[in-house]
Amino acid sequence: MSERASTKGRDDELASASIRPELIERVESGEGADKDLHRVVLEAFGVCAHRRTHKEECDNDGYDLVCSDCGSSDLWLGMNPTGSLDAVVSLIERKLPEANCHGYDLMPKEVVGYVSRNCIPAGERAWMHEGYAKTPARALLAACLRALQTKLKEHADANSKNPLSEGRERS
Repeated sequence: MSERASTKGRDDELASASIRPELIERVESGEGADKDLHRVVLEAFGVCAHRRTHKEECDNDGYDLVCSDCGSSDLWLGMNPTGSLDAVVSLIERKLPEANCHGYDLMPKEVVGYVSRNCIPAGERAWMHEGYAKTPARALLAACLRALQTKLKEHADANSKNPLSEGRERS
């Protein structure tokens, strides 16, 4: 297994351990962009938010941009997801590529964000997660966190039931 693949696995473990109901509540209860929460959210997504980077040679005779602090190549040098819809949509595309529908509805006292996977030919919804907040970015971010939380739990459950993964753990 390559070092990058190994790092990816650790990122998934970090994400499943760090998406707690308290994080979603914090996203939903606040207003606007929050730089402190920004870093916590990115860590929950398994994305590096450090600013110090360097170039590293890669297999295709090119270079990758890598974090100087943690060594991750999954960098986030973009906008703050607690204050920017574009940033949240970018996270959805990056971490929940199976989601084919996302958006928000403005309600009288709050915003409802949603992320879903719809089965177009059958006209059915495979799954949907909602978030509730005072701003569209935070509502969509909360929905995205709930979707990722479920995805990681299902992945962990599937791996715990897989006899092949149990055999690898023992050796």
